[in-house]
Amino acid sequence: PLVRVTPVGADSIQLSQERLANYGVETLPFEPWHIPVRLRYKRGGEIHTQTVMLTELEATVYLDGTGDLEWIMPHGDARGYYHWLMPGEMMVVAAQHASVDMTPRERVGYLGNLTALLDAGEITGDKYLDAINQFSTDPHPQVTSAVISALANVEGAFVQEESEDDFAVYVRRTLGPAIDRIGVVAQEGEAETASLLRPRLIGWLADEGHDPETRQYAETIFEGFMADPASVDPGLIGVSIPLACMYGDRELYDECRRRFEASEANAERGRYLRAMASFRDRSIQEDNLRYVLEGPLRPQEFYTIPGSIAGIDEEHQDWVFEWLMEEYDAVVAVIPPQYKAYLPFFASGCSRERFEVARVFFGQPEHSAPGLDLRLARLEDSVNDCATLREREGEVVVLYLREFASTAQ
Repeated sequence: PLVRVTPVGADSIQLSQERLANYGVETLPFEPWHIPVRLRYKRGGEIHTQTVMLTELEATVYLDGTGDLEWIMPHGDARGYYHWLMPGEMMVVAAQHASVDMTPRERVGYLGNLTALLDAGEITGDKYLDAINQFSTDPHPQVTSAVISALANVEGAFVQEESEDDFAVYVRRTLGPAIDRIGVVAQEGEAETASLLRPRLIGWLADEGHDPETRQYAETIFEGFMADPASVDPGLIGVSIPLACMYGDRELYDECRRRFEASEANAERGRYLRAMASFRDRSIQEDNLRYVLEGPLRPQEFYTIPGSIAGIDEEHQDWVFEWLMEEYDAVVAVIPPQYKAYLPFFASGCSRERFEVARVFFGQPEHSAPGLDLRLARLEDSVNDCATLREREGEVVVLYLREFASTAQ
């Protein structure tokens, strides 16, 4: 359910409930849920907690305390099974007060709720990004991790070639304060949440944020790993490998390939295979796709290279999917039969045109496999959601990011 919160006076709010669905999906009639709505709010300088059992479609709630309502969080403790929505200004004010007056769990819940509202078309893309940016100085690592997850949920739909540089500015301004707080080097006795957050921060700042210093640090970590694996923080190796190899040359690629082929342990093979898969040089990528079919890869290693290339952008997704169709017979010859049903996911992303090509291709008897119809149906939902979000919010997001980048100079 979605619980709407509407102010109706100085001392009361109205709660209403409805079914929540992604934008464009028609909802069916329903019987009202019995929803324990836990309200936390600040009024007259004091924080109050009030629990209301919402059993009807609408109900008026009189708030405890006196004075002006400064902010309200309609999901206190973030333990209920509902999403929530307030008028735009109230949403922004709640975000602005979050790091001081809300618990970390509530702040994480706020961000998760925000994504559900965006998917439902209840908020616009610019308001979504603006609200996320309000958490840029949040001191808790789990909240920053939720910020990254929120951005990851929309990056594919929101960020296209024309807005890539502006988005990089947004990422640096939103995530940069967190890396300044916890540092790129682990501190003795630091919380585990900070240790787990650091690789994600480095990855986002160096890749999506185009931050040269962070990228240089990742390259230093990888160089140290190549010289002596025991000399570097093991928690940073995984993220440093693709960042260091992204713009590497043929000499580095050949060395990574040599080490991959000389490795026996799965973990070591995986690291060097990810390194090989990360190179952006087109001729190396072409060699990599041939290597998928001709090299000494184990079955579980098949997806690493084409998946990494396809993940770069829409152009690379199209290229990899075309490669898959052209080399289909060779591909199915090197993968276990049960893997065939997963091949349509190379047509994932935001392109309805690519999905339609995939539907026709995998609809042919010679390309069928058990379970493939179900996965095509799931893929169609995913592609439609992404494409709809881009069509609905793409223009306003481009304008927002452009203005954000211009004021950040």
